[in-house]
Amino acid sequence: MPTVHIDDTDIHYEESGDGPTLLLIHGSGGGGIAWEDMVERLAPEFRVIAYDRRGFGRSAGPPASDFHRDGRDAAGLLRALDASPAAVLGWSGGGIVALDLAIFDPELVRTLVFAEPPLYLMSNPLTPATGAVFGTVQELAGSGRVTEAGEHFFRWASSRTTGGNAYDDMAPAVQVAMRDSAPAVMADLQGGTGEYLTPEMIGAIACPVTCLLGELTHPDIVGGTDRLMRLLPQAELVPIPGAGHALHFDQPDTFETAVRAACRARTESNR
Repeated sequence: MPTVHIDDTDIHYEESGDGPTLLLIHGSGGGGIAWEDMVERLAPEFRVIAYDRRGFGRSAGPPASDFHRDGRDAAGLLRALDASPAAVLGWSGGGIVALDLAIFDPELVRTLVFAEPPLYLMSNPLTPATGAVFGTVQELAGSGRVTEAGEHFFRWASSRTTGGNAYDDMAPAVQVAMRDSAPAVMADLQGGTGEYLTPEMIGAIACPVTCLLGELTHPDIVGGTDRLMRLLPQAELVPIPGAGHALHFDQPDTFETAVRAACRARTESNR
């Protein structure tokens, strides 16, 4: 089982393929297994590295409760594997980690691809329905029903505006990994949504940026991409029709095509 020891923790990773490096950073749930299908799809063109953030999957814990700590782990992984500069794809909370990486270690990042980072979600007004979801999650976790809290959060986060959610449609092995990660997810939620990254810090990012946005994503989550687009004038917005927040589960073919196009175009523009 390949690991890299970063500070006090063994970080598990998988890599496949040759070519330009593409680092995949998962969101709040599961771990690197969330990218399993996408690694196989992208490896023919890229050196794809997917890892479990500390406290998730097969990486040692405890979870970070701090996206800056996760950013330091991502930087340490790229350095240890001699894998920079890399295209970095961050999904959901992994997008906050990707922002941290690009801000504090810009030399490691060639291009950024975001899949709906919830930037500043918790410091902006939430719809009453979303507020109720987070209230229920806190109540369940506070009463020791952490797995139920995680599932309640997963179903909300992966919901589609047309109905249903991606979590209930995931393969059983992915669902198990999601449930097992519930304690780490609760730690993520305690860590905020990137409020420590100021608009000035984000606005100073100079590398190419692509934002992928599901057309069926919950409006409160869409707000994170809207804020990011305002802060990064070089960012290109790419809609993913038929997808909610779990874009690469809902529409894997379209997602794969969009990631390939973003990494190819941005790589060529940097030559």
